[in-house]
Amino acid sequence: MPIAKYRNKQGDILIIERDPDPLSPRTVWDNLGSFMVKDNCPYVKPEVECILNFYSRDADEKLLEKAGYIFLPVYVFDHSGVSMSTKAFGCPWDSGQLGYYVVAKEKVRKEYKRKHISPSLRKQVLAVMDSEVREYNDFINGDIYGYCLEDANGKELDSCWEYHKIEYILEDHPEFTEEIDV
Repeated sequence: MPIAKYRNKQGDILIIERDPDPLSPRTVWDNLGSFMVKDNCPYVKPEVECILNFYSRDADEKLLEKAGYIFLPVYVFDHSGVSMSTKAFGCPWDSGQLGYYVVAKEKVRKEYKRKHISPSLRKQVLAVMDSEVREYNDFINGDIYGYCLEDANGKELDSCWEYHKIEYILEDHPEFTEEIDV
């Protein structure tokens, strides 16, 4: 079912829809980070061995640091749907910390071909990790999109899927400026 439609000057129609069969970014992409959560986590499968005790955030973060990880906390909000973020949601009833998103410092040095992790590289790594968690959040919420491009007669000219934002489709097709009724 179309979410939006746009027309270009030639009369072609760009039809944007939710991707009916999106691929999990956890299985088809090379991710820098991994989820470290409890084995029975209902939101995401653990991807690295969990070394956490989940009793004290300070103690867990010391364990992660000692084990050689760069990490971000992962929070979940579960109320009529699930949202995941590296920032706290602030709702004491329906949200809380799920675990951590981690990457071994050794992997960072190897991936970025560096002997040392500078503050600027660390900042860059944290931004990549945050982006990976946001992309997984898009996936679990069905916020993955695609488009079909049709000529003025309704003949399909092109299609493409796996967009994580509708804006990315429109950026790829700036000639479609006129929004039309769905």
